[in-house]
Amino acid sequence: MGVVKANAYGGSDIEIAKYLQDLGIDYLAVANAEEGALLRKNKISTPILVFSPQLEDLEKLFEYNLEPAIYNQTLLDKSLQLALNGSLENYPIHLKFNTGMNRLGFSIQNVDSLKKVFPNQFLLIKSIYSHLGHSQEQSPFNQTLKQANKFNMIVSTLIGHIKPKPLLHLLNTSGIFNFPHLQYNMVRTGIGLYGFANDPLWDNFLKPVMKLESKVIQIQKVHKGDYVGYSKGYKSEKDARVAIIPLGYADGISRHSGNGRTQVWINGSSASIIGNICMDLLMVDVSDIECKEQDKVEFFGFNQSAQEFAENSGTITYEQLSRLGPRIKRKFT
Repeated sequence: MGVVKANAYGGSDIEIAKYLQDLGIDYLAVANAEEGALLRKNKISTPILVFSPQLEDLEKLFEYNLEPAIYNQTLLDKSLQLALNGSLENYPIHLKFNTGMNRLGFSIQNVDSLKKVFPNQFLLIKSIYSHLGHSQEQSPFNQTLKQANKFNMIVSTLIGHIKPKPLLHLLNTSGIFNFPHLQYNMVRTGIGLYGFANDPLWDNFLKPVMKLESKVIQIQKVHKGDYVGYSKGYKSEKDARVAIIPLGYADGISRHSGNGRTQVWINGSSASIIGNICMDLLMVDVSDIECKEQDKVEFFGFNQSAQEFAENSGTITYEQLSRLGPRIKRKFT
């Protein structure tokens, strides 16, 4: 299962979903009905699991043949009612269980009541799954093993009531690397598709697929003692050259990236972001770099990874990639 939620982690859900579909992926996954409907409108026919459906979105899911994760009794009842009203047979759903992450999901105590609902002719359980809360921790890890044991108990109790046998899945990207004995018959990879796996050793097996570039649109000369940007964010200790770059926090470059915490690369050299990040612009000290207007500026890609840029910005790769805004033009190679 290829996870393309959040605009494919900041890339482009439509383009990447098309590419994965052409490769023959078995399943795609998104967060909500809007993301799934967009893929359907763009000729994505691969089965799509919706991780976090809400009651008011169920009709849209049925309209676009999206497969909801059912994680509580209210959703199950509403889904069954919609299937009855529409005279649908075997509408595909997925049962999500909370085995210890304590986020979405039925509990193990719900299994007996679910056994009374299935099988029925209106809803077809395509998969039973759960989500590990500590999949990046070194295997073996006690909490993960407890979750796996609880998942096995749920499956063994419920699976005899479900025909045909559903898919079973527990692992995300970190889990694929860390707990291969828990693969069952499907795995979900999200951040791994894009080149990261929450561990430097695992990252060696992956190739990042995204780079972020911009350009210099002006170079300012500042004098010693001059301030750069808003709120006295940076005071120059020397006569300097400052390059202005047309990306800001509205584009997903956090304000925490400013004031010397992160670097960009221009003409093969690193340059510090100085001052406070603005909504649409940021400033870089290029006093020691030969550069001019329109020269390329790399935020991450060849010279530093998105993980390095994210860590220097005080966040994680997931957040840095997924918050890249729609104003950034995507180019596909």
